[in-house]
Amino acid sequence: MKNVSNIMVSVLMVITVSCSNEKVTPAPTNANPVNTNTGNNTNTTAVTYANVSSIFNSRNCTSCHGSGHYSGYSLNSYSNSKSSIEKNTSKFLKSIKHESGASPMPQGGSKMPDTEIKTIEDWINSGYVEK
Repeated sequence: MKNVSNIMVSVLMVITVSCSNEKVTPAPTNANPVNTNTGNNTNTTAVTYANVSSIFNSRNCTSCHGSGHYSGYSLNSYSNSKSSIEKNTSKFLKSIKHESGASPMPQGGSKMPDTEIKTIEDWINSGYVEK
């Protein structure tokens, strides 16, 4: 009987000690999800071809890669851009990142900003969303 009493007292002590008035703070939620479009943490809009097309046009990519005569990349439309990049995504990304193993693009120019490269990568990684 004494053992049962000791066990009950121990259980009650554990319950009493484990219960407290402390407030439990829930784990923080991501109130500002990262924007896959620009790296900015305020917008969660999916990257579409319109985002990528504006980069291709502003960087004059289509002046050489509008007809697909250079390295097989034609960046003048959604279907051409998608199919051209899908043929060799790794080489395409190395080119725009100025990494070894591919000719740096734009040829003879400086590397495009990392935010634009990330937008293009996000478009590729999200499955080449058109609209």
